[in-house]
Amino acid sequence: MKFKDENKTKQLVVEIMSSEYIDVVSGKGLVFNENIIYDKDFSHITNDSEYPLIEEKIKSIVNLVNGDPTLVYKDLEDELWYMV
Repeated sequence: MKFKDENKTKQLVVEIMSSEYIDVVSGKGLVFNENIIYDKDFSHITNDSEYPLIEEKIKSIVNLVNGDPTLVYKDLEDELWYMV
């Protein structure tokens, strides 16, 4: 994925990944709650022109970590970001 401003996008992804819209569900692992699009506190992210790519990146990270739970200890910006 190619972003216009990768550093800005990383910060937005980190903001979502550390929010209540990423849940840990027993038996499933990480789950991304797509209802974030209705939350005005996150409108600066969901209204961003790159939100579809941001959402894809988050889903890819969630799938990666769910496939190998030991990855939850990896740094999001420096390691997981480049694995997906």
